[in-house]
Amino acid sequence: MRTLGGVRRALVFLPLVCAVAVVGCSSSDDDTGSDGGVDSGKKPDSSTPTGQDATTPPADSGPGTDAAKAPDTSTHDASADGGKDATTPVDAGADARADASTTDASTTMDAGSDTGTVADAGSDATTVVVDASVTVDASADASANVDASVVAVPTDAIGAWHFNETTGTVAADSSGHGHAGTVAGGGTWTTGKVGGGLALDGTGYVDLGASLLDTTKSFTVVAWLKLSQTTGWQTAISQEGTTLSVFTVKRRDDNAKIDFDFPGTDDSSPTIFSVAQAAQPAVIDTWYHVVSVFNATAPSPTLSIYTNGALDDSQPSLVALSGAGHTIIGRGRWLGVSDNFWHGAVDEVQLYARPLIAAEVGAIYDSQK
Repeated sequence: MRTLGGVRRALVFLPLVCAVAVVGCSSSDDDTGSDGGVDSGKKPDSSTPTGQDATTPPADSGPGTDAAKAPDTSTHDASADGGKDATTPVDAGADARADASTTDASTTMDAGSDTGTVADAGSDATTVVVDASVTVDASADASANVDASVVAVPTDAIGAWHFNETTGTVAADSSGHGHAGTVAGGGTWTTGKVGGGLALDGTGYVDLGASLLDTTKSFTVVAWLKLSQTTGWQTAISQEGTTLSVFTVKRRDDNAKIDFDFPGTDDSSPTIFSVAQAAQPAVIDTWYHVVSVFNATAPSPTLSIYTNGALDDSQPSLVALSGAGHTIIGRGRWLGVSDNFWHGAVDEVQLYARPLIAAEVGAIYDSQK
């Protein structure tokens, strides 16, 4: 009886030992850690700053970086899913394979997992709860991404001339402000960069009928320009003062570059000019998108010139002169007379009573190039 009693006690104790062993075994199979699915077995980034969780995987630096991530080879705990196959591997790398450069970025969820992370191309990963049989298309997330660097084409021009007319001497202002221009001299309608354009033969110009810009404050001048002659000083756009143009966008004769300049004085003997100029000489029969920006305030007055969407030059500016004369397309004013006529074509001229930022300049160029 003693022997049977000892055996009986041993038989009672044995299941308890087995139960403890089973619990210990199952807990070692599913090494999810505190991140709920993040593989804590990944190598930490040796450059991790002090204070950063060393188990957090490094940020994805772009397409192709996930190739270096080791897949999670641990097995998924069947007890967590109510009886699912405990031998199904959990691939932690599969969740981050939506490449921003791939148009069809579909990710199929692992059949052994109830939840998965679908990497949104270009943004933080989004956790999605899915059924094991569902295929998740990551391209849907990518298409919803909004690039903060994308800026719309500005719509607040105080004057805009498309030169799409084919007859007559009136250049309509499409800005809605009613600043129609009058074509005078040798100006003819032609093919422009965008639709129609205006060809000027060295005697023609467009008088916009008023002083449209307060040149003591910030403003921007936009135009597509093409030369047919590469000799002499040639003014594409200006605003007249008493003796000189108080600003000009012109082709220089000394280096053949397009520049944007202000004189220091409006008199018969100016000696100082503020000048920003294009990086390269202009050649004939080539369209250039030229944007000239005067920023009167930040942090000190500056002149900037962009060619084909790129900033070429930015220079400190003298205090701009006030010019009460008309804004003119196709010629300047020098020593009290009309001078420096443009030889070539102009198109898509726009005036803004503020300084456009670089992203806006690029948006206009991209919409018309």
